[in-house]
Amino acid sequence: MLKNRLLTWLLVLLLITGLSLPLIVGCAPSKAPEAEGPIRVVDDTGREIILEKAAERIVSAAPNNTEILFALGLGQKVVGVGDSDDYPEEVKEKEKVGGLYDLSVEKIISLQPDLVLVISGVEEAAAQLEDKGIVIYTAEPKTLDQTLENIRKIGQLTGAHAQAQELISQMQEDIEAVKSRVADIAEEKRPKVFWVVWNDPLMSAGQDTFISDLIVTAGGVNILALDGLTGWPEYSVEKLMEHNPDVIIAPESLAPTPDVILQDARLSSVKAVQGKRVYVVPDNLVVRPGPRVTQGLLLVAKAIHPELFQ
Repeated sequence: MLKNRLLTWLLVLLLITGLSLPLIVGCAPSKAPEAEGPIRVVDDTGREIILEKAAERIVSAAPNNTEILFALGLGQKVVGVGDSDDYPEEVKEKEKVGGLYDLSVEKIISLQPDLVLVISGVEEAAAQLEDKGIVIYTAEPKTLDQTLENIRKIGQLTGAHAQAQELISQMQEDIEAVKSRVADIAEEKRPKVFWVVWNDPLMSAGQDTFISDLIVTAGGVNILALDGLTGWPEYSVEKLMEHNPDVIIAPESLAPTPDVILQDARLSSVKAVQGKRVYVVPDNLVVRPGPRVTQGLLLVAKAIHPELFQ
């Protein structure tokens, strides 16, 4: 009797206080939620970035990061963007903070951000902002995997973990859909691709660039990788003829139509030109490693393997 009364009293007490009774009901005690501490990520410069709490006022000086922020539903937290940022449409209403490599330090400071997203090459401006106590995060993804990792980190810095993971999962599905279709193509059977970055002088994308990763993922061979070239080098017509690519791809900003390449007398003997395997793609879908890049990947895959991607 006493035991039953004691048990009843304990149950009433626990109900009043809102506590659980793990030991009495035989369940393991749940772990108490951990107190939130500083947010820590390592950016692409190898520096540890520390925020005391999720960023609330963000300046994004790179269009790919701006697109990521809006894709995560964080547009209301973006107080400034780069001059070239143009997607989505709401971006055009945001304060402008200068060019990609020519940031207005004064303008950024006036916006009172607690986080600024930049690319490499703006170290002087970044140092001035850090002197004012503003946190700088530098990201410059060169592969699709690094793009997904950048999205994860931005989600972490902004408290948008779930949204970031959902976006990453969607993009991974799109990437795997392309990879699976080209997976069985032997290396020696993969079309050789030349990406025209510029045509006078002739320039292309080296093996360590984001463009090269798109080509490889889409089942092609970047001919500059055959020469071990990196970065964005000039490329001679003679060297181009030596590899004689099956496919040529160019951005719309350089070649609004394939005729720009097809009518270039220097390239008339190239296999891709003779076979009219010349394609143009929208710049922003292939040069911005952000949420829309999987659309660009699909366009590249269609250019390289039209028989597999109808």
